[in-house]
Amino acid sequence: MLKRLARGVRSAVRRLGFDVVRYVPPAPTGPPKAPDSWNQLEGLSRVDTLIDIGVHQGTPDLYRRFPGAELVLVDPLVESREFVESHPELSGIAGRSWRFVNQAVGERVGSVELNVESHDFGKSSLLGRTELTRTNRPIEKRSIEM
Repeated sequence: MLKRLARGVRSAVRRLGFDVVRYVPPAPTGPPKAPDSWNQLEGLSRVDTLIDIGVHQGTPDLYRRFPGAELVLVDPLVESREFVESHPELSGIAGRSWRFVNQAVGERVGSVELNVESHDFGKSSLLGRTELTRTNRPIEKRSIEM
């Protein structure tokens, strides 16, 4: 299933005019580095375009790692686009070359139902509520094209 998802994402990104390649970091040498979720990307010598799929409010820590890269921000929610545009410093795009693609990305073309929490669009999910995730906050169901 993971391979099918990877092929679907690769296909969707290629339709946008980009190519996706797998980065395999070199074997570690020397003492271990401090924990950092972006350490695995340090071996990339040049990144021209950075594609962030599932933007929510941006990923400034990642964007700072590649200061010269154009940012392509992909998210199906208009709320994500509105946040990024109205908060460029907070979202990490201030002074950067960027574009936003309002699109869902998945393993196949079609539509899905996205559950969007009205008070926190970052908690949007394809999954329904369970006893563990149930709140009193309303959920808006949106049909999203992939």
